[in-house]
Amino acid sequence: MDKKTTNTESVNKKEIFDLLYKDRIQNLNMINFIKSYDVELFLKSGDSALVRGTSDKPWIYISSKSESEFRELIGQLSENDRYLAAIEEWMIPILKEKYKVLWNLKCKRYLLPKHTQPGSVHHIVRYLKPGDARYIHENSMYRKLTQIEYITDRIKRGIGLGLYDKGGMVAWILTHDDGAIGFLNVLPEFRRRGYGTDITNAVIKKVRERGGIPFVHIEEDNINSVNLAKKVGFAPDKYVNWLRIENLTN
Repeated sequence: MDKKTTNTESVNKKEIFDLLYKDRIQNLNMINFIKSYDVELFLKSGDSALVRGTSDKPWIYISSKSESEFRELIGQLSENDRYLAAIEEWMIPILKEKYKVLWNLKCKRYLLPKHTQPGSVHHIVRYLKPGDARYIHENSMYRKLTQIEYITDRIKRGIGLGLYDKGGMVAWILTHDDGAIGFLNVLPEFRRRGYGTDITNAVIKKVRERGGIPFVHIEEDNINSVNLAKKVGFAPDKYVNWLRIENLTN
């Protein structure tokens, strides 16, 4: 690590949580990730924080509202820090001064307002089991973008629900490594029956039962998911980005 930066200090989990919980909504992704996974690095610069932990990849999360503190923190990135999670829009031009962005997944975050209550669930919904991961992967529209191991991990660590019709699972939904609701899929022959709405309402209730705040990430061109999110009451919040970077000198 770069030892020349004097305004950055290594801290413990409690100190990071004390900082992040000053604005829980702003830092929701980062808080949830720390709760679910072993984090090997906690850094603090003023009111900004950086953590490194591994789920499907070794991710870096950064919370900051200060350009100078953000620069301090990214100055501490190592040669192996290549995956950045939930990065805000204003941070990207600063990162590009030093790094090449190999890919960028940009989503809008939608939050469910505290006063919004989920609708009724009209079908059979059960918790997923790790053994369901292979079936979900094989029948998922996202199978080229994820691994069975990640699905299994999320079923174990998070909330995973399956909706059943005629004895078989026809829809499913999971919470991701940062607590976001996602991975919603309804088998093609069972669409337009309200199953997507039903299972989304079901997972919202489970998230709240555990003291969580329901939220989703959606790419802007995913109109169906945007419409579903708005239908059940989610409201747009901010843009966040997942990046793969490398040094400009590489």
